[in-house]
Amino acid sequence: MIEEIKTIKYYYIIALMVILGGYMWVNQQGIRFLGDDNESKEQRSGYTRSYYHK
Repeated sequence: MIEEIKTIKYYYIIALMVILGGYMWVNQQGIRFLGDDNESKEQRSGYTRSYYHK
């Protein structure tokens, strides 16, 4: 039983390393899964006007 727990622990560690490595690679590539690249409120329509009207 102890040997089975050790092998499961090793698979768990390997899975965590793969997930962490993938996360780091995605961040370095600049890929975004959630949200958009335009996060500033000033450039979204409805928050501010981009022109001055007299």
